[in-house]
Amino acid sequence: MNEESPIHERNGNTVPLREYIETIIAEKDRALQAAFIAQQNALTLAAKNLELRLEKLNEMRQEVTQDRASYQTRDRAEAMFDAVEARLGALENWRSRATGAAVVLGLFAGAIGAVITKTLGG
Repeated sequence: MNEESPIHERNGNTVPLREYIETIIAEKDRALQAAFIAQQNALTLAAKNLELRLEKLNEMRQEVTQDRASYQTRDRAEAMFDAVEARLGALENWRSRATGAAVVLGLFAGAIGAVITKTLGG
């Protein structure tokens, strides 16, 4: 080995191979522990975010369920429409009868007016 090398025994920069390898393994172990802790933290954060999203979705589902309960059903709407149609039909019949009665009353009034006019000298 080169005596000018920074790792040469005479420079005091040497370490036993076992210590060197243990140091490298310890550094790798610390790096792996740090990565593992970072992954655990990321997993915890993701789980919290997922739980929050699920809570929001459950709230939204409850709101939709409550809104659906207030919707009008087709059967109820048809029953109300039928009732309105029946009332409208009754009003149309009454109007027809009232118009007929008014025509008869008008003719009767005209006939009476004609009789009165003829009687009075017309």
